[in-house]
Amino acid sequence: MSLDKKDVALLIMGPTTTGKTKVARAYAIKHSGEIINGDKFYLYKDFTYSTGASDNFRGTKSQHHLYQILDPQDPILSTEEYISFALYAVDEILERGNLPIAEGCSYKFMSALQEKLKSPSSKMTPVAVGLRWSEGYDLEGAIRKRWKDVFPFVIKETEAAIRRGLEDSYVMKKGIILIPTAKYLKGELSKEELTEEIVKNVLEHAHRGLKKFSKIEDINWIEYNPNDLGQNVSEIEEILSREGHART
Repeated sequence: MSLDKKDVALLIMGPTTTGKTKVARAYAIKHSGEIINGDKFYLYKDFTYSTGASDNFRGTKSQHHLYQILDPQDPILSTEEYISFALYAVDEILERGNLPIAEGCSYKFMSALQEKLKSPSSKMTPVAVGLRWSEGYDLEGAIRKRWKDVFPFVIKETEAAIRRGLEDSYVMKKGIILIPTAKYLKGELSKEELTEEIVKNVLEHAHRGLKKFSKIEDINWIEYNPNDLGQNVSEIEEILSREGHART
């Protein structure tokens, strides 16, 4: 069975570190999708590694929307502003005959977008897929590895932000990576203390996120498989088919 692409929007949501970006990209490539950002920090320019946005631009063949659209000194978008931007992106994607795929870990943004697309006035049918870690997944180990890989790039971004006087910006005041990194650069933390605070912050943020997204009743949960994205893509295909939105 095939369904017109304009009838469904795929929402891939869940806590940080669950591979949403990679899964969304893999699904988009296979099914002519375009990805809409649903993460507050991905909205900002000049913090590609500090926010994790670098994964969105690595070897991608899919089109992206609402990534790095704000200057560092800009205030964060309100939920209403985000919805307006996201719906505009949805319309653009549909005009090209492609599938809108929103992905992100902002509970406010993603849950609000889902509700808007479910409203009686909407012409879309949102299908929500939640990604979480598999049982036994070494989340802390993955965070430590990631931090080791991006550490020099985060240092450069944070140094540049401090030189530009951006310490009062939203991303510098709220970023769970940037806050301790700025302390490290000021000599308030050792490198070891910085690493432990980063790991602690990300673990806490991830578990808080899972608790929030678990409140959403009509979400289809799957376990992220970093070793086989094809499995996750197949699981999403099955979910869409089960809900009457099979794609060819």
